[in-house]
Amino acid sequence: PAVEAGVEPGWHLYVVRVAEAARRGAFFERLRELRLGVQLHYPPVHLHPIFRARGHGPGDFPIAEDFAARALSLPLCPALADGEVDQVIERVHRAVREVL
Repeated sequence: PAVEAGVEPGWHLYVVRVAEAARRGAFFERLRELRLGVQLHYPPVHLHPIFRARGHGPGDFPIAEDFAARALSLPLCPALADGEVDQVIERVHRAVREVL
């Protein structure tokens, strides 16, 4: 990703989004089959129990819900070697070709 001059990002997630929410599950599963440690982060805050108890629910924040339904996180940590980064990229490209 692009980084502005003078900015030191604290990378902890690398989030990608699929074009169609209905295909994220298959993409996620294919990446897992390819032994890539993908995760789902973060569900919309308004759908957590504490906010639901305050009257919020599905449909209240459709943009947040859409983002969450299409996003998944790729492995990212400072200890990844260049070869491991290349493996992540190759496996993502493969899953895109096969699933999306």
